[in-house]
Amino acid sequence: MADPLSIAASCAGLLSLAIQVIQTGYATVHSIKDFGDDIRKIMREVSQLTGLLTAMEPLFDCNFSRSYGSLLRREDLDLCKATLEEVKLLFEKSTPKDGHFLSNTQKRLLWDLRKTPLSNALRDHKMTFTLVLSSNSM
Repeated sequence: MADPLSIAASCAGLLSLAIQVIQTGYATVHSIKDFGDDIRKIMREVSQLTGLLTAMEPLFDCNFSRSYGSLLRREDLDLCKATLEEVKLLFEKSTPKDGHFLSNTQKRLLWDLRKTPLSNALRDHKMTFTLVLSSNSM
């Protein structure tokens, strides 16, 4: 069972990273006209994940380890962090540059290869956190 303070700190870090991803996404979507809808979909997933993380904050008190520690594992938080970092990096790498047709084409291909696995991973993280929140209401 993970230390409740460690879990709380990890969730706070994830929330901060998710906000950074959203900010990077907004900057990216304005510079990319071709696949802006794809970026908006990923940003929607990250925004929903941010909402879940925010809703989980009150759960991290001294009763956390007894009530929710078995549902929320450190590995889940680490995987979520890796996914958010990958989304942020992909947003940063996807910004096209004027006059760089080949480079921009490569960026588009990279985006097309990574968007579905990232969206699926974000959906999985949301389901995990939803489970924790729904167990709180029982």
